[in-house]
Amino acid sequence: MIRPKPRKCFRAGITLLELIIVLIVLGAIGALILPSATSLLDRAAFDSDVQRVRAALVECRVISERLGTSLEIVLEPGRLAARPWPYGNEGAAEPVLTVELTTVKDGDGEELEEAIVLAVALPDGTFVSNGPIGMEDGYGRSTQLILDSMSGAVIEATP
Repeated sequence: MIRPKPRKCFRAGITLLELIIVLIVLGAIGALILPSATSLLDRAAFDSDVQRVRAALVECRVISERLGTSLEIVLEPGRLAARPWPYGNEGAAEPVLTVELTTVKDGDGEELEEAIVLAVALPDGTFVSNGPIGMEDGYGRSTQLILDSMSGAVIEATP
């Protein structure tokens, strides 16, 4: 009985040329996707910061009502903080609420070095503020948080 010889496979792997072509194609795809992915992540971080600040302002209003005292809402380097107001002789009290933020810059686009008072939440559920709180990312998107002094609502407005 004659048995057929098993076929030998002479090609057991991939060639160096094929590997280089695949790496070049993957590099080109990565170069196209990377800028849009980082932009998308930056936008998500901005949206997250806007929502955190908005929620913190609402929470400050609620805390102020429950404690029966005014809270000063201050933007500090890297965070938003709310402290009982007015201060006693010992100076600023420990914050009753803090919210960490991705980046905090002043109106000129420089890193924030000194605290900026944004508003004061009053025990009657309203706010006293100097005007809308403007926020913008590095890509030209901006939004404003408007504190309604009569109802205490925090309204997000996109200019």
